[in-house]
Amino acid sequence: MKALALLRSFASSQIHRSRFEDDMDQELRSHIQDRTSDLVRSGIPRAEAERRARLDFGGYQKFKEQCRESVGAHFIESLAQDVRYALRMLRKYPGFTTVAILTLALGIGANTAMFSVVNTSLLRPLPFPNSSQLVDVWARSAVFDFPHLGLSLPDIADIRDQNNVFSEIAPYRFSGFTLTGHGAPRRLDGVEVPISLFGVLGMRPRYGRTFTAAEMQPGQDREIILSSDLWREQFGGDPRAVGITIILDGKPYTIVGVMPPQQHLDFVTDVDYWIPFAPTKEQLADRSSHGIPVIARLKPGRTIQQAQAELDAIAARLQKAYPDADKGWSFRLASLENDVVSDSRTPLLILLAAVGFVLLIACANVGNLFLSRGWSRRRELGIRSALGATRSRIVRQLLVEGLIVALVGGLFGLLIAAWGVQGLGSLLPPDTPRIKDLSIDTTVLWFTFAASILAGLLFSLVPATLASKQNVNSAVKEGGAQTGAGAQHVFLRQSLVVGEVALALLLVIGATLALRSFAKLLAVNIGFRSDHLLTMYLDFPSGKFTKTDQALSYIHEIVAAVRSAPGVQDASASGYSPLSGIKGETTIHTDAMPPNSPPAMSQGDTAFPDYFKTLGVSLVAGRDFAETDNTNSPEVYIVNQAFAKAFFAGANPVGRRLSNQYGKNPKWGQIVGEIADTRDDAAEAAPAPELFAPVDQIKDSGLTGISLVVRTNADPLSTLSAVEDRIWSVDKAQPVENVASMDQLLSKSHSAPRFQTFLLGVFGGLGLLLAIVGIYGVISYSVAQRTHEIGIRMALGANPTQVLRLVLAQGLNLALIGSAIGILASFALTRLMASLLFGVSTTDPLTFVSVTAVLIAVAVAACYIPARRAMRVDPVSALRCE
Repeated sequence: MKALALLRSFASSQIHRSRFEDDMDQELRSHIQDRTSDLVRSGIPRAEAERRARLDFGGYQKFKEQCRESVGAHFIESLAQDVRYALRMLRKYPGFTTVAILTLALGIGANTAMFSVVNTSLLRPLPFPNSSQLVDVWARSAVFDFPHLGLSLPDIADIRDQNNVFSEIAPYRFSGFTLTGHGAPRRLDGVEVPISLFGVLGMRPRYGRTFTAAEMQPGQDREIILSSDLWREQFGGDPRAVGITIILDGKPYTIVGVMPPQQHLDFVTDVDYWIPFAPTKEQLADRSSHGIPVIARLKPGRTIQQAQAELDAIAARLQKAYPDADKGWSFRLASLENDVVSDSRTPLLILLAAVGFVLLIACANVGNLFLSRGWSRRRELGIRSALGATRSRIVRQLLVEGLIVALVGGLFGLLIAAWGVQGLGSLLPPDTPRIKDLSIDTTVLWFTFAASILAGLLFSLVPATLASKQNVNSAVKEGGAQTGAGAQHVFLRQSLVVGEVALALLLVIGATLALRSFAKLLAVNIGFRSDHLLTMYLDFPSGKFTKTDQALSYIHEIVAAVRSAPGVQDASASGYSPLSGIKGETTIHTDAMPPNSPPAMSQGDTAFPDYFKTLGVSLVAGRDFAETDNTNSPEVYIVNQAFAKAFFAGANPVGRRLSNQYGKNPKWGQIVGEIADTRDDAAEAAPAPELFAPVDQIKDSGLTGISLVVRTNADPLSTLSAVEDRIWSVDKAQPVENVASMDQLLSKSHSAPRFQTFLLGVFGGLGLLLAIVGIYGVISYSVAQRTHEIGIRMALGANPTQVLRLVLAQGLNLALIGSAIGILASFALTRLMASLLFGVSTTDPLTFVSVTAVLIAVAVAACYIPARRAMRVDPVSALRCE
């Protein structure tokens, strides 16, 4: 409001300026005349009386200035003068202005684009009311090492009854259906939810309603709420879809609601549908079935630490009360926000810090420009000081120029950021939270404005202060010597270059570490051939098979049909597709372990005959699964080398015995084969112990789906239609999901390190380029300033080679000092990259030495052009230049 009042006052003073000045003149003349009359009446001559009256008022103009300041118009008026003068000076030197603006535009634009990603993914609050109160409740097992294990329904009931920290608790369960009757069969992923979940998350349907209590009973749970995406895809966004019945897994479900669009969070809101969570009485009493995740809302004023302490106490009581089911089980609490963004937080913050260094280098470059320009304007500034300009006024004038350049640079930077955000959206890993919502919003605009102001202060405040310190007498003399403030200018310019080199070295070392890490990741032997390999998942609706033999016969028929498709070399199946990010774990006991020892953990999967052959996995010892390995034959297993190393000290495991049904009555089987290690979980993850059982030896009919792998003669995706035709010739209602070539899956697993490496490389290259420009500019300016000195040296006998060495030595010294500082900073800061690197140490000597050597060489090369110019200085002309 004060600023608005000042602006109004200023506007009024401009409109009525003449009247205001006339009024002040009349008022002052009146006071002076009254004082003069009083003095005349006391016997003083009129001329002397007028002189004394003016002296008593302290100066006519000074009093007028005080009057202007009293109404607040002076500051605004003088600031407007500074702005107009700054614009004239910037227009007068278009080359300087253009270079400064473009340099800042690059730095601010890169920062704005990167901040847009951080803001969208990390800083925006989750789209739920009071989202900071939302927490995930997970179970933790002393046996299984999965970080996100579910709870049992009785344990959830006990937590609900015994806690004092949660206002609401909502268990949920992921589900999947096959939608038929609306085009080709389609797999839908959804969630079974209680009524309370919508209250916990504050979700309301766009159309229709949520569920009722009556619909939460087994057999009455045939209602469904659609996501906005599914509603638009299947019903064209027609609100009349509410009330329609659809067929899921052969059963009718009535659409009772449609949700509004949801943000991409990899959470229960990112699904196709929601149906009632209606567990049976048996499930409600089964304390040993730990598989239900829980979302809860903390009571106001409660903290996660308090809630965790209370859960620990409840877990301890449950372990004592139910040792058979809850022994070794505890609860883990995490904020929902942390679970959503935890995997992306460190990489994005490191990239934001890296691009921040780029902006600092840009500010150092522009600061050097302003230092050079301030020194060239020393006579002008000296004359202004001599005419009465205060030091603060000169500093303000130069700051205004810097801020104008920064704001214009920020405006162009915003345009660069708008383009950069689109590029980043296509490069970001697909699992980045809220990637689909990436945009430049009000927060980003304020960030750009703040970054511009901060950049303007950074590069202009010190040069402005330094310029205001100069000696007025020497500055106003034509050709005054470069002394005093000139030496400070030189030191500051060199210090800025040293800082640029240090920051550039830090960026390039980080980029090189990321590049070497990514190269090692690409060179990893994943243990199988990814070329010409097609993968897909066939989901089996619940109740599709009532007997195990039916499911196994169906799989055999599907695999045989796919093998006969044109362009297919071979085909097989397993429980989990390689590089799908999904793995099973099982407890095992081997004949090498003491009889009464606790079970160990291993990854577990099932495989069809010729699965390893289709993938291209080497068989190290023993044999593959055969058609005869079925429910009528003894149980057999195939293990990988990591399993043999972990449980048999690396000895040949073929013929050894193990059980993955450890308990009172374990059932043992024999290891018949050993395969080479594969990295089919993630290329950067070390191979873990893994065992495979034949699909044909599955004992129950709970088979929910199978992953197909198909080796093709040509491009895998070109054979997809033929493969689908063969599958649908067996069952036209069978949905085919998650279709991808293995090369696509491998590329997807590399998406995060590829994105990080690319951006660090861009930031490192940009920082190096700006540092080179900075060194070149400082050395060029130094050569120009030392022309007289160089002329004297050459007149006294120095040859061009000596002058070349002199100039190169100056640049080399700056590069060496900057490199030393950069190396020390890199040793400290690159440790933060440890979680992003694979196969490379954060203090890798080869990287540090090679990058430092290259940067120094490039810095010296940047000095060569001004050094060559110095060699060609004519001594006679140089001696005349001063």
